[in-house]
Amino acid sequence: MRAEDIKNVSVIGSGMIGSGWAICFAMNGLNVILYDIKQEALDWAKKHIEDSCQTLEDCGVLTPETKQALFDRITYTLDIKEALDHPDYIQECVPESFEIKRGTVAKIEELAPPTTLVGSSRSRMRISDMVTDEVVHKERYIIAHPFNPPHLVPAVELSKGPGTTQETEDVVYAFFKRLKKEPVRLKKESIGHAGNLLQAALGRELRDLIGRGIIDFEDANRLLNYGPGFRYSTIGTTLLSDAGSAAGVKGLRKMGNTSGLRLMDELATWTVNPNPVPAESAVVEDLRKALLPPEAAESREATRIYRDTLLIHQLQDHKLI
Repeated sequence: MRAEDIKNVSVIGSGMIGSGWAICFAMNGLNVILYDIKQEALDWAKKHIEDSCQTLEDCGVLTPETKQALFDRITYTLDIKEALDHPDYIQECVPESFEIKRGTVAKIEELAPPTTLVGSSRSRMRISDMVTDEVVHKERYIIAHPFNPPHLVPAVELSKGPGTTQETEDVVYAFFKRLKKEPVRLKKESIGHAGNLLQAALGRELRDLIGRGIIDFEDANRLLNYGPGFRYSTIGTTLLSDAGSAAGVKGLRKMGNTSGLRLMDELATWTVNPNPVPAESAVVEDLRKALLPPEAAESREATRIYRDTLLIHQLQDHKLI
């Protein structure tokens, strides 16, 4: 199969990630079947897709006509046989449970054509956790891990399992490039892949600093928003280092051999935080009011719209939408 041959996509699981993938695929002219086991889940997904596409229209990405055409390309179903009857590609988005994931693979093996490629959105499991020895068509399964919301964040991590062929990775890579995504090939399996580990390291450091009384939640988030995070989405951390010194990254690394060691000594290494930190659920409302414009702080949905609008502007600046 070639990337350009993929025209029909099935998304298994209609939550936040699955519905975001459905938007992404339908925006790029693909026919999408969105499957879930409960009607209320599909009803929620349809509303989420409609709301998300309204933001895309408000930002000038979609017109009323192209938005309706997008909606028309998405079919919602409770019938797993319909979802797996003839897709060229499957994006698996079911909950992160060994039992549920392996059960989904069993259904794919039973019902989907053997040539159908399968990408898994799993974030903390490896493909080898899901594709067990009894799976016949191991060659077609690959991690295709997005970042939320999938229809707006370009990066997709690709990670092969022991049975995944290079051809599968190459076709899926080309497929996501066709969708104006930025696929990243991981060289080996890792729990959490790469992106989640980077995020986890940053999250641990944030909680450590708060627990040690160095900074509070509000200023830690403000610092990330308008400091490191503000720069990272421009040219990436290595090129930022190179551009930030007259001697380039080589000069910074030389300096880091001395003063940088003191920073390493300060970094958190714990797996269970020894210092008490307020639950984020207890401070999130205060953070909204402190960090966001009033209209974006009214509710979680208002915050999502604000986030999506900023992400759309970034995509437009990068000419990725």
